[in-house]
Amino acid sequence: MTDSMFPVAAGQTAPSSAIIAGLSGMAALSAGSGGSYLKLSKAGILVYGKDGDTLDPADVLAINPLSFVIGWQGWENGKPQDGQVINLVSEAAKAPEDRTVMLNRSELPVLKAGEMNGWKEMQGCDMFIVGKKINLEFHTTSDGGRKFVSKLAKTITEGVAKHEDVPVCLINMFTDSYKHEDYGKIIVPDFSVVGWMTNDGEEVDVES
Repeated sequence: MTDSMFPVAAGQTAPSSAIIAGLSGMAALSAGSGGSYLKLSKAGILVYGKDGDTLDPADVLAINPLSFVIGWQGWENGKPQDGQVINLVSEAAKAPEDRTVMLNRSELPVLKAGEMNGWKEMQGCDMFIVGKKINLEFHTTSDGGRKFVSKLAKTITEGVAKHEDVPVCLINMFTDSYKHEDYGKIIVPDFSVVGWMTNDGEEVDVES
């Protein structure tokens, strides 16, 4: 991966055991929420669910710190295919000597050749909209999306290092943009931290 999911010591491929220990109480927010898929639409709007509901930038999202995944997404003719190859970062970190954080591309099944086909690096996590009881899954292969997930993972890891008993990061998620030399205006997801809460749902005033 080009973007590190978590800050790690030199030579490591996963978060330290201390960080994982700090996240071990997150059973109530288990990975794989089975929620609606959240995505950045072609119009540059964050939408979710089969009806394409728009995510309100004022919505508070609680991030499941044990749900971060990295892996590969297969594409054919510009459309994502079933059968993602993913690893749960928190599980891989428990025994890095037994499994890699992400499979090497050479280990993946062969897909149809072509510019719109093949495997792309993927990152993601689960979250839910506080107050609305809506679970969301955000998995992305775009450069901007993966940078968003990496930035979020780093923010959570650094926060948990300061307050292990308050591991749930609360954010507002919105879009930003930058000008690409070849493709013009590129819209990307971004976030701001608005608070932290315990696994039991209690908001606590802590240092971010």
